[in-house]
Amino acid sequence: NMGQPLADLLREAKRDVIEASRGTITYERTKDNWFVLSGYVAGRIFYRRTFLSRAGQVIATLWIEFPRDMRPCFEEAVTTMSLSFRESR
Repeated sequence: NMGQPLADLLREAKRDVIEASRGTITYERTKDNWFVLSGYVAGRIFYRRTFLSRAGQVIATLWIEFPRDMRPCFEEAVTTMSLSFRESR
């Protein structure tokens, strides 16, 4: 169950991509304290992972953007960066 602050952030992030950037979201995943959005903005692939700290006070976002034709070069690196982008303990 996603907390309200994160739900608000997700809604705002989706609005930014779809309305402000005229982009398309092709992938979305949410958990208790994080979400991922991926898709296309301005003909480029974007990947966004945002999380809140346990206290809900710290917001961290990883944003990666690259040309569509570079996808094979970036896919593995994006996965590695995303998996390492977590709250420190």
